Amino acid sequence: MKKVSGRLVDRAAESNTFSGFQVGKDNIQISHLQFADDTLFFVNDEASLRKLVEIVEAFCGISGLKVNLNKSQLLGICLEEEVVAQNAEIVGCEVGTWPMTYLGMPLGGSPRKETFWEPVLDKCAKRLDGWKCSFLSRRGRLTLIQSVLSSLPIYYLSLFKAPKMVLKAIEKMMRDFFWEGGDLAGADHLVAWDELCKPRSEGGLAIGRLELRNKGLLMKWLWRYPLEPNSLWHKVIKSHYGKAYNFWDTKWGVQASPRGSWKDISDYYGEYNRLVKFKVGNGANIRFWEDVWIGGSSLKEQFLDVVVISKAKNASI
Repeated sequence: MKKVSGRLVDRAAESNTFSGFQVGKDNIQISHLQFADDTLFFVNDEASLRKLVEIVEAFCGISGLKVNLNKSQLLGICLEEEVVAQNAEIVGCEVGTWPMTYLGMPLGGSPRKETFWEPVLDKCAKRLDGWKCSFLSRRGRLTLIQSVLSSLPIYYLSLFKAPKMVLKAIEKMMRDFFWEGGDLAGADHLVAWDELCKPRSEGGLAIGRLELRNKGLLMKWLWRYPLEPNSLWHKVIKSHYGKAYNFWDTKWGVQASPRGSWKDISDYYGEYNRLVKFKVGNGANIRFWEDVWIGGSSLKEQFLDVVVISKAKNASI
């Protein structure tokens, strides 16, 4: 049924009776996002909102299902509260507030502020409160840290660069839980946390540092970007930031909203580029000087003096 409702909205957009949002220089049309039974509709004006109500009513008539308006909200972007309230009456739902939550992720907040991460910190704290810490050995606490506690913030860390204070707060919870448990407050921390986070081959307990995990998860988007050119997220990023001449990444130095994630992700490209090696294909997309395609580093790093005098600085191979 998800495909049916989505197709109804798509047809309305194609016939110009429904208008969603246009994103970026390429005017990417976004009318809705759907995952399971969670749906976001994007409406550009009151006429489109009324058309959306008709589409939803038609869908309910076809499917026999009913939309729970008590769980639905209308949010405005750069609109006065009075206007949003009037439009909410058309739909028959409540007025929502920013940041809103979709698929467990806050939308509209700034990940650079510590308040954005409060749900993650609260979740970690509540999970610790629910464990009978005093009855666990250190080995048991280590297992819980590795399998549960360190995994709780992964969803956020896979999309946003966490402030250092947030990472320190989470690791402090993990550190105190490992050494002190529940009834051993003030117990000595016998080994530095940095040592415990090292791999077992280096004498650690393989807990891992959240900062490195955060960086690795964000770098994965740089790896996915050239591999998923037909995905909506790729098209939106490309349309908003522009495509670099090598196709593998977006243009650098662009101005971005502090709420956006791609600027933080693209800042890692230089480091990411040193960790990957490209396989030469049709000669169109790999930068001769800047990408690592032969040896362990780019030719630019190896022969900077040659690059300076080269007349083909943008050459590809």
